Amino acid sequence: MDDFSTNRHNEIQRAHQAAIANAPTRHPDLSFPDGNIAILTGSVYFLVHKGLLCRHSVPFQQATKALEQARSKQLEGRPILHATDSPHDMSHFLSALYDGILGVKLDPPNFPIVDALLRLTTKYQVKHIRSSLLREIQRTQWPVRTHSLGARPQQGIRIPKMSSINSRKEDLMNLLKGREHASRFLSTFIVNELEGRAPSVACVHGGDEDPGQRRACQAAFESITFEILRDVNGITHRSSDPLFAIVDAELMQTRDDANSILRACEFCRVEFGAAVDQAREGFWNKMPSWFGVDLDPGVWS
Repeated sequence: MDDFSTNRHNEIQRAHQAAIANAPTRHPDLSFPDGNIAILTGSVYFLVHKGLLCRHSVPFQQATKALEQARSKQLEGRPILHATDSPHDMSHFLSALYDGILGVKLDPPNFPIVDALLRLTTKYQVKHIRSSLLREIQRTQWPVRTHSLGARPQQGIRIPKMSSINSRKEDLMNLLKGREHASRFLSTFIVNELEGRAPSVACVHGGDEDPGQRRACQAAFESITFEILRDVNGITHRSSDPLFAIVDAELMQTRDDANSILRACEFCRVEFGAAVDQAREGFWNKMPSWFGVDLDPGVWS
């Protein structure tokens, strides 16, 4: 009888220890004494304020209403709202909800945080945080307007040589088709705006008696054409970025260095500059359709 009693006691003790080991852990920072709901994510729970959640998120509003109608289990006397998100993602989401996103840096080391915020603000329909993040990303990382493109950080991100990028077959085809469209646009720009470009009506060399001097601006544009075509087979040079190649065609005329090519007069440069701006805008507006990206009207302009 004593043996049975001892075994029974040991089983109860083991069950108690297992329950303690499997009990969820309270988040040390995002758990408030006056919080009135517990969000349980895996083995971590957050004691937060239902009013704040419901104010900013329709899905949370609906979930808390369902909790009120059902008799659910409790943690520290608060109803439990189960979430399938990881504790890591939920902590960043709740931090943004309470503190805002001014402290979130949009740089490579913080990508997991930005990724979590975008996913959860989309999932829980917290539109003001999601919109603020997207605006900042568009401003600093991937602008949606050509005049903002030059304001991006100039530092690149080095990808390890042995890394591989996996994509769906459809995405790869869209990428290749888009690259082909972009290359054709650049070649069309060279033919239409550079090869054999006539000087401006107001060209300062138009009245020169010397034939060579009279075609000085034409020679300058021919030099630009030669520079771009010479680089056409480059891997990471002008031809790999048509937007850069187009604007660089204009910048070649303004650089102050010993190896600078022939210069066109101010009138010819101004007219060519207008053609460059128009071409870049045209290229930019066509890019989404070239790469098979569907966007709402007015988002990309």
